[in-house]
Amino acid sequence: VSRSVLPSLSTSDVLKCLNENDNQSQMKAFIENNALKLDRLRKLGDYCATLIYERDPDVPIIEQPEAIVEKKKGKSSKKK
Repeated sequence: VSRSVLPSLSTSDVLKCLNENDNQSQMKAFIENNALKLDRLRKLGDYCATLIYERDPDVPIIEQPEAIVEKKKGKSSKKK
């Protein structure tokens, strides 16, 4: 759901969209893979919430694939 469309949607529309695009299992896998635990849930307004995660200090940090992609892009732009 894009932020610009949210004000025009009803709660049921948003829920329907979230149910149709269920990324819960992907999200859980990401959280487990990155050793994150749910710290707290911050509610923003009626239809918006931000999940705030706290890293588990016992688990070593694995470099994010996004960072590697950015480095590769940086190198290719230097070659040009």
